[in-house]
Amino acid sequence: MARSRMGIRRSFLRAVALLPVLLALGLPGSLSAQAGGGEDSFASDLQEARRLVFRGRLARASMLLKDILASGGPEEPPEERPSPDVSARAAALMARVRLMRGQVAQGLSLVEEFLKKGHPRVDLLLVKGDLLAQVGRYRDAAAAYASASDLDPLNTESRFKRGLMSWTVGARKEARARWKEAVRLGEERKLTRGRDLLFLGKSLERLGRHEEASDLYLEADKLSPLDHDPAVALGNLYFLVYGEVAGYPSGAKEFRRVLRPDKGDPGYVPALLGLFKIYRFNLFRDPSKTESFLDRALARDPGRPETLSLLAGWRIEDRRYAEARTALEKALKRNPNHVPSLSQLYALEWLTRGAKAAAPLRERALSIQPGSPLPDTVLGRHLIHHYRFPEAEPILRRALSLDPEYVPALDALGKVLIYTGRGKEGRKCLEKADSLQEGFVNAPRHNAIEVEKKIEEEYRSWKVGDFVFWMHPSEAPVLLHFLPALYERARASFRARYGYAPKGPIRVEVFHSFGDFSVRTVNFRGFGALGACFGGLITSVSPSAPKLRDKFSWAATAWHEFAHTVTLGLSRHRIPRWFTEGISVYEETVCNPACARHMERDLVDALYNGVLPRVDRFNTWFRGRRVLFAY
Repeated sequence: MARSRMGIRRSFLRAVALLPVLLALGLPGSLSAQAGGGEDSFASDLQEARRLVFRGRLARASMLLKDILASGGPEEPPEERPSPDVSARAAALMARVRLMRGQVAQGLSLVEEFLKKGHPRVDLLLVKGDLLAQVGRYRDAAAAYASASDLDPLNTESRFKRGLMSWTVGARKEARARWKEAVRLGEERKLTRGRDLLFLGKSLERLGRHEEASDLYLEADKLSPLDHDPAVALGNLYFLVYGEVAGYPSGAKEFRRVLRPDKGDPGYVPALLGLFKIYRFNLFRDPSKTESFLDRALARDPGRPETLSLLAGWRIEDRRYAEARTALEKALKRNPNHVPSLSQLYALEWLTRGAKAAAPLRERALSIQPGSPLPDTVLGRHLIHHYRFPEAEPILRRALSLDPEYVPALDALGKVLIYTGRGKEGRKCLEKADSLQEGFVNAPRHNAIEVEKKIEEEYRSWKVGDFVFWMHPSEAPVLLHFLPALYERARASFRARYGYAPKGPIRVEVFHSFGDFSVRTVNFRGFGALGACFGGLITSVSPSAPKLRDKFSWAATAWHEFAHTVTLGLSRHRIPRWFTEGISVYEETVCNPACARHMERDLVDALYNGVLPRVDRFNTWFRGRRVLFAY
């Protein structure tokens, strides 16, 4: 009876899985012909399960795989059992599905069960390594990958991932040696499997051979019709090398190809995280979509540390600290050794409780990955986002003392030096980063370097009182007649009303073109503002800038930006952005009542229509279509 029920159940599940295909072919009568036992049937079921996994239909794939695995009992007659090979492949795929859904314990249990039965297969060992890495058991994962290499000397995936585990625990020389092994293998043997070409490419990418890696990803993509990873690898490489520069290959295009509902998997987490990073980076993409990619990734796997670490960093930027802590606690519950999550938690503790309270978290991260510059770089970037530039500098220099060639820290330090009025030093940092990424198209870095060169070559400085004005010599005769007097009047007014005057000298840069101002301020052209303040540095557009002449009040802009130096100074750069902007907008009317923005009616409408966010989420408006409300 048990055998009969099993056969009926398997036939039914397979019929359900194949129904859309059969109906599309106009072959509804084929169901009875397809249903039944036999090795060919199990192999066909396994192939169908692979197709379903590729399409993200994990529940239906799981039904088929469970049926294959349940059909291998000794009570079944031989003709009703899958072969050991099919059973083991089904177990490996089922464990992979468990990993995709965050069911790590169940996946490990299944793999161990089959390995104990004497199935030392490469696919089982690879997924075992991936499951162990997901929970932070990096050395055990490396051992699983090593066993896979022993079984299949031509397997580049096991070699690459073994190197990745070495890198994760701080053994960088060993990691590079593993990747070089994979490259030698590819040079000595003709590799024909898509996965082998993919991980040969990943090894080359890690060794800095990006063009060769790109070619291999494209070839692997052609050879692997049921594998999203080559497209994801290509998307990540395009974003790394080309950023979002027009005219170059787009990482977003590759990620969207993976996520297509009709041909791909809309919930494939690596592609969703790739799109999140791109939208977060590119100010000109629709900001309302950015967080949706994380939401979709968490719907697939609510506890994935990589996703939760990105979410926490996003929350810290918005000063939603409690939500960031919740996300990090969840990430570290699954993987207590996840260094990116520990780095975010270190930054969170530093920002909310101070350096002394945060220090043990940095030590913990470095005990897992000795010599890692990541914890200090993460903290330094958050300090930049919070406009705490003087505090960020020593943190980023400490990161570079651990790894002098860590490009993210060099880029961040270059930004800090520019925003604290030391553009020449900042340019040197950025040029060093550029030399380490030869052939990369890094628009923000290139733009920042070029504008600094222009300032050094074409602009001059004039010190007047507590201010140092940098401007184009052709505009100086007029601007120097008005600007210093206005800034001194603002300084006196704020001292009288706020009881505070910023310590000088304050550097004021007035740009002859809006494009140069935009690049100096946010490293991109097209920034939707006329001035910006970073504490001791104010950037602004000249009243004579092309297309902007007679279009704005230079006096209100100057007063607005100087107000930021006061509120940032009084709060030691801890004031929320929405609060300092609100004060500066109010101060425009102190400078000149005619500068009032008259948005009261719009705000009342928003309030009564329920679209005003909570106070602790006001900062999110700086990324939305209602950005003027944020001010």
